[in-house]
Amino acid sequence: MPTSTGGVKSRLKRVITPINGIVLFLAALAGIGGYIDSLRTPSPSPPSTPIPAPDPTVDVPSNLATDGAGALSLAVGDCLPISLDRTVRCDVSHQYQVVTKGPCTEDALVQFLGGRPGVEVINVEPKVVDLKPVGKACVVTDPTAAVLVTSARNALQNGGSGWRHCRDDRIAADVPCSQVHTAEYVLTASTSVVDCDQAAASYLNAPPLRFKGRLQVETLQSPAGPICLLAVQGADLLTATVRNISTSSLPLTSP
Repeated sequence: MPTSTGGVKSRLKRVITPINGIVLFLAALAGIGGYIDSLRTPSPSPPSTPIPAPDPTVDVPSNLATDGAGALSLAVGDCLPISLDRTVRCDVSHQYQVVTKGPCTEDALVQFLGGRPGVEVINVEPKVVDLKPVGKACVVTDPTAAVLVTSARNALQNGGSGWRHCRDDRIAADVPCSQVHTAEYVLTASTSVVDCDQAAASYLNAPPLRFKGRLQVETLQSPAGPICLLAVQGADLLTATVRNISTSSLPLTSP
């Protein structure tokens, strides 16, 4: 029996409609799956910029502050490198330290080192240096080291053997008291009449007779005036200063 055109179309419609639904369902599933995968897969991170390693050649921060004339603004105790064009911390390498902003005298240096002017005998003098670009400063350098890594302020209060003036008669030369020596200066080139025993007592903070047989007071004459020393007796040698030794033991060693 022949089939009508309307009936065929009706049956095709009933078959195609479910197929379309399945196709749409599968497409939806594919979209959801892609979305889930996008959540699971992290987005690529932007390339990181490497942090440069510190340059060991860069100088320690320094102070370049200047006054209106362009000179460095300095304070007593400031430390300076050999270039004399800036200040640096005194716990890093430096060559100079500012002693005073007044007259550049030995008394000013002794006070800066923490000693008593007229009593201490030191082996270095302050000097005036030219700063860069302009200006001047009264400074001191360590007599035993070309480069310093500490402040010299109050150095004499801790013994300060390296800053004191001694003599080694074995080599007929003056040396810092931090080196082995045979005598220590307690007064140099005084223009007044002096009593070396009294000068020695002030220097030792004790009567020289306390060390009889081990130390003796010596007086030398010079064109500038008398010179007083405390010298060892016998073969022993001194290894440090005897300044303010008072009741302590002498720093002696055998040759």
